[in-house]
Parts: sequence; structure tokens; C-alpha cells
Amino acid sequence: MMEYYDFLEVLKNQEETRRFLANMSNRHWAATVQAVLAKLSSHEALHDIKIDIARVDSDDAQNTIQNYSNLFFDLIVRTAAHRAWSCLTVSDVAPEQWNGVLSSIPAESQHAFKIMKADAEVVAQARTSLAAGGHPEQKAGQSKHETWLLTEINFFQNNVQATPRVFNPHLLNFGSTS
Repeated sequence: MMEYYDFLEVLKNQEETRRFLANMSNRHWAATVQAVLAKLSSHEALHDIKIDIARVDSDDAQNTIQNYSNLFFDLIVRTAAHRAWSCLTVSDVAPEQWNGVLSSIPAESQHAFKIMKADAEVVAQARTSLAAGGHPEQKAGQSKHETWLLTEINFFQNNVQATPRVFNPHLLNFGSTS
């Protein structure tokens, strides 16, 4: 798991930053979640927190071990869940999820490009629907949601569609991405 100060060091180098963003977008963080969950079956971890079933000699000791075991389980599962939820915003929410095209692994960048292309198609369909007056709020004037959506669409069309050619030229060698 990358610590905060290690992360700040990564940001000082453009290549390391690119790799970090691509890895986060392509869910390399899942290995950290897996490592946290692996603690549930780690004999060393159980020994370190003094959970030793072999030494249970009374009902009170059994209850204490059971309580510690439940607490340990909850702590590990909650830690893994928090890590997963915090990282999902990077791998599953635009525009951060599009950083996957920056990967030096061709299969990962191609997959990320397919996601980007699908997102572009949805945005184009939404824009067509808005232009045709297909939104009920359009009759009442432009809503704040519509203003936000049009801002996002304009950003996407002006900045993101060129990203694969700018950041990851090897994507052009794959042919069709549909």
C-alpha cells in the first residue's frame, strides 16, 4: 500500500505519475485489498494479536478469543472495504477512469480505450437527445443539471477524445476498438 509521502514522491516524476494513474485506473489497487483480506488467514497476524485457540482452557477464555476474533474480522473486512470504495472512484468514475489508456501494458490500455469510446457514444447520444428537446426540463429553460451536462460534454469532446493519440500512440496499432 502506497503511503502518502511515497505518493508525493511519485508525483515529482512525470513517468512515475503516468504509471501510477494508469495503475489506479486499471485496478492495480485490488492487490492491496487482497493483501489486507489475506490477513484473515495469516497465522502471524493472529499470533501477533494473541489469538491462540490452542490455549483456550475455559469458557471465559473462549468468549474472549471469540470477541477478539470478531473484532479482528470486522477490522480487516472494513479496512478492505474502505480501501476498495475509495479507489473505485478512480477506476470507475470519469474522467479519472480514462487514465487507464496511459498504461504501458497494451491489453490494459486497449480495454480502457474501449471504455472511453463507450462513454463518448453515451455522451453523444445524450447531446443528441438534448438538442432534439428530449429532456422535460428543456421547455422550462436550461436547468443547472443540463448546464453541468453540457459543460462535461464540451470538456469531453475538446480534451478527452484526443487523449489516446496524445498519451498512448501504441493504441493506434490495434485496429478497431469496438
